[in-house]
Amino acid sequence: MFARFSPIQFPKKEGQVLYLAKQNMLFLKPKKVAGTSFEIALSISASTKDIVTPISLDDELIRINQKGQLPVNWSRQPELESTYVSLVQQIHRLKKSGIVSDDLKTKRRLLKDLINMKGHWLYYNHITPDEIRPNFGNQKFDSSLKVTITRHPYEQLVSQAYWLSQGKHRKQIPLNEVVDELLLEPAPNTPYYFKESHKLCDVYIKIENFENDVKKLENQIGIKIWDYLPITKKSGSGLRPKASELLSDEHKKKVQQRSKLEFELFEYDPI
Repeated sequence: MFARFSPIQFPKKEGQVLYLAKQNMLFLKPKKVAGTSFEIALSISASTKDIVTPISLDDELIRINQKGQLPVNWSRQPELESTYVSLVQQIHRLKKSGIVSDDLKTKRRLLKDLINMKGHWLYYNHITPDEIRPNFGNQKFDSSLKVTITRHPYEQLVSQAYWLSQGKHRKQIPLNEVVDELLLEPAPNTPYYFKESHKLCDVYIKIENFENDVKKLENQIGIKIWDYLPITKKSGSGLRPKASELLSDEHKKKVQQRSKLEFELFEYDPI
């Protein structure tokens, strides 16, 4: 499924787990909730004792500019972690110089090859809580402050559909067709939010109340986040109509059915 919607996969598994040991805080990133900026902001307070996982190359370069902690403790092989960081830093220097060279292309290719070596990953892109537990440890997982981000199910769906249907390296496919395909699957973020119909995380940051919720978390764990948030995606989402205006009534009914808990427990308006 989605073979014709898939972008060129670079990286195929871009890590999206971040753990701050001092604060005992675990950030779980669901799909299409605008969480990359949040993850970069958190990494500014991270150290080599924490868990920081890879993101896309463009976003890694933003993270370097923000002086965030580069990926650490995400692989089974420390030497591969070191190679990853070294390549990202070299690419950053080459791009900053403004010189387009074969060396830059070579390093990009090497980084892509390293990312696509799946066997050494401990934590990977959009890993679910159940998948985190074996390597993270049940006791550590249960005792951590689990933080995630929520977004109105209509907006999440449309954002995912736009990402799959448009942009560089993607085929231009009518949005309605992509939405129809996506709605054949269960709600993608349910595993991050709920366990057996109960809330799984301790802190749910709502995109719709982003600044207030982030600042509440800052006060709770004692680090700065809001001031460090970069703009990492230029999707043009602010230019498109609201998701509720783009989706048909039939689409909305299906979203309400598959995301019933999100509408109820996060008090999202189904209109």
